[in-house]
Amino acid sequence: MGHDLLIRMEADVMEVFMDGKKLARFQSEGFAHQTIEHVNLTTSKKEMLYDHFKIKGR
Repeated sequence: MGHDLLIRMEADVMEVFMDGKKLARFQSEGFAHQTIEHVNLTTSKKEMLYDHFKIKGR
């Protein structure tokens, strides 16, 4: 069974959705830092399959 995961970042806010339902909202000055260049998706202690993975910019 698969799920749709969406992580939306805008300015200093990150929102996390699964299957269209908002799970979390975080706000931090660090999210809007001028020099951020990398995105990491990490899972630990479990094998995960990522299918149809996309990163979109505005």
